[in-house]
Amino acid sequence: MTTNLSELLQRLLRKSELLAERYSTLKAKSDDLQSRNEALTEENSKLKAELEKMRIENEYLKVSHKIAPTAEDVKASQALITELVRNIDKCISQLNE
Repeated sequence: MTTNLSELLQRLLRKSELLAERYSTLKAKSDDLQSRNEALTEENSKLKAELEKMRIENEYLKVSHKIAPTAEDVKASQALITELVRNIDKCISQLNE
């Protein structure tokens, strides 16, 4: 009976040591995952802020392209103004005759 009890105690001690090792391993893994989760959460927040900034910038660019003329529009406007100035000059010269 004493050997049986002694064996049971030894098995119980081995199991408790194994359990303690597993706990330590899982605790370390849990701590690692927790810190990784915090890092990813922080990175996610930064990316969300950057995304919002880019969306606002995109809206500003859309508005500015609607307001600002294209290079073709500028050339067409310059040609129209030049033609109008020539016509005005012709009219002035005809009035002076």
